[in-house]
Amino acid sequence: MRIGFTYNLKNPVLSETDTHAEYETRETVDSISRVLAEEGEVIMLPFDRNLISALAGERPDLVFNIAEGWGGRDRESFVPVLCAALGIPYTGSDAVTLGLTMDKALTKRTVRDAGMRTADFVLYRGTPREAPPFGFPAFVKPNCDGSSRGIRRDSLVRDMDALIGRVRVILEEYGQPALVEPYLEGRDFCVGLLGRAPQRVLCTRSGPRNDPPEILRTCEVLLGHEEGIPFFSFEYKRRDIDRLDMAPDIFPATILGMEETALAAWETLGCRDYTRIDFRTDSRGIPYLLEVNALPGLSPVSGIIVRQAEASGIPFDALIRRILARAAGSIRVR
Repeated sequence: MRIGFTYNLKNPVLSETDTHAEYETRETVDSISRVLAEEGEVIMLPFDRNLISALAGERPDLVFNIAEGWGGRDRESFVPVLCAALGIPYTGSDAVTLGLTMDKALTKRTVRDAGMRTADFVLYRGTPREAPPFGFPAFVKPNCDGSSRGIRRDSLVRDMDALIGRVRVILEEYGQPALVEPYLEGRDFCVGLLGRAPQRVLCTRSGPRNDPPEILRTCEVLLGHEEGIPFFSFEYKRRDIDRLDMAPDIFPATILGMEETALAAWETLGCRDYTRIDFRTDSRGIPYLLEVNALPGLSPVSGIIVRQAEASGIPFDALIRRILARAAGSIRVR
């Protein structure tokens, strides 16, 4: 089996900024390629301007995709679109799901319409002229970014001046609308979902079935130890100091409710293979779906879904093989 491996690589020079926050380290790329090499011939396909010709020329049997791409809210969709056009199976969610979930406001509208609880929000495409309808404190973040890009200490705003200042940063420095939500004064939780490989090869026009995924160990992200910041900021991501509690002290019914919501979101949004869905509770302990990461990081050191899998009895190598297996099961017999 010839396995194409698509990825974006961090530039170490930019490590103190969030420019490449979504990209992977050399160590992560090497760790994944090592596992893939045990399953077949690995064709390294870095995401650059040569990717289209390289993918068309090499025509691997399948693609293991962790590429974030670059550009706007459609950037994660580039590799799936290319693979679909060339008839090459690939890992992860399809282009529609990746594009939808990259847009936080669109994701919130979709899950809300399906009956899931998510916080109110306002999307600013220009400078705010009045306070949001839910008042202050409020939280400001880029609408189409991940890995805590654009989330800093001053993302929590308590008055109009702070709101205007932070929204302008998102508009001008990140070049996208600013999503503003009421600040939830609670705790952060992550539900990890891992797809199941097909039991037999199915060569159908619609591709492999999207069977209900396995729920990994739901965890809490412990916050506040980095300069007293009580939310998952870039400061945590940059220093890889996030602390996870794999047995959080919370009512089992609350955990179950988040997991059921995550399963509903997986189905509603069409997620596939592996996805991490984040929740935050309010001051009463009620969880709200925060966002959906349909292409979560797979760092063997700091990847949250990797650590959830390990806590669920699935070591890193087995996780990579599980993700690969679904795509391998969709290879058409020629």
